[in-house]
Amino acid sequence: MKFPFTLTTVFALLLPAAIAIPTTTPISITLKNFTRTFPDDKTGVYKFVIDYGFGIQACTVTDRAAGAASHSWYGVFCEENHTWEVSWGWDYKGDFTVLTVVDEPNQYEAFFGYKSPNGATSFIDQGPNTVQHT
Repeated sequence: MKFPFTLTTVFALLLPAAIAIPTTTPISITLKNFTRTFPDDKTGVYKFVIDYGFGIQACTVTDRAAGAASHSWYGVFCEENHTWEVSWGWDYKGDFTVLTVVDEPNQYEAFFGYKSPNGATSFIDQGPNTVQHT
């Protein structure tokens, strides 16, 4: 009896997709379900989902600093997965921020801008935004 598939094919279909690690750079990244909340004046909690084309990754960053609502920070890893590094930079005069998401091992990044970020706690999905090498 001949089968139209190999044992390798069967295992490839049965293994979870999470095991696959992308070896190529995605074309774009989308940020979804972004919320930014402040339990107190010294704590900012940033939560979102990174959709990078090969899968999705939940990301939470907790910023602890006086005046957290207007604090810039950089190089902070997602609490769920230390592959992803996040930065939050302010243009205070323009009331504009840029959130940068970096896949450290693969050295690519994407940028997301937010006008008047202190005027909301949840934000619309952004992307797909172009990826570039760091």
